[in-house]
Amino acid sequence: RTPPGSAAIALDRTSDLFVVGDRVDLHDLVDGRRLGINGVVIAVTDGDIAVAIDAYAVPDVVRGLGRGGVVPVLRAG
Repeated sequence: RTPPGSAAIALDRTSDLFVVGDRVDLHDLVDGRRLGINGVVIAVTDGDIAVAIDAYAVPDVVRGLGRGGVVPVLRAG
């Protein structure tokens, strides 16, 4: 489930680092620009992770996925 005002984005899982409940920022793989902040990992499978992010960030994340990829980065705390 996603929190109110958020949407889920599926990303390729490139690491065993993430677990459900982790807070992450999403960065553009090409230029490193931060696309979404304080997302919540809501699912982890063998191939993907699903992250709930603020709905306003979805267009930027989708553009990043189309440009080459989006990298989740764990937030401190």
